[in-house]
Amino acid sequence: SLYRSSFRYYTEQNLLVLSVFYAIASSIFGVVFLVKYKIELILTAPLIAGIYAWYFYIGLKPDSAAQHPELMYKEKSFITFTVITVVFALFCFFSNIPQLQLLLMKSFEFYPR
Repeated sequence: SLYRSSFRYYTEQNLLVLSVFYAIASSIFGVVFLVKYKIELILTAPLIAGIYAWYFYIGLKPDSAAQHPELMYKEKSFITFTVITVVFALFCFFSNIPQLQLLLMKSFEFYPR
């Protein structure tokens, strides 16, 4: 609070809760975007959630790379997983999976009339 008076209201617990809230909110809005513009991208949602969780795990380590973003390249397995996720997202973006269109139907008819 010596740096800025508004910082005195923040605690470690408060900031942790806010970061989880913002992560969940951005995931929800991200999924809405994915479904609206390219339903195949919904397949990347678990991988993106994995990136969030892994980054959070890295951030909880003492003196972690998340606290010093310029050192993230040292987390080689995390970077590899992120690159794999991006490649998979590109694959989903340029593919067409007709079975996923069923999720966009307004009503489901299981039996022909």
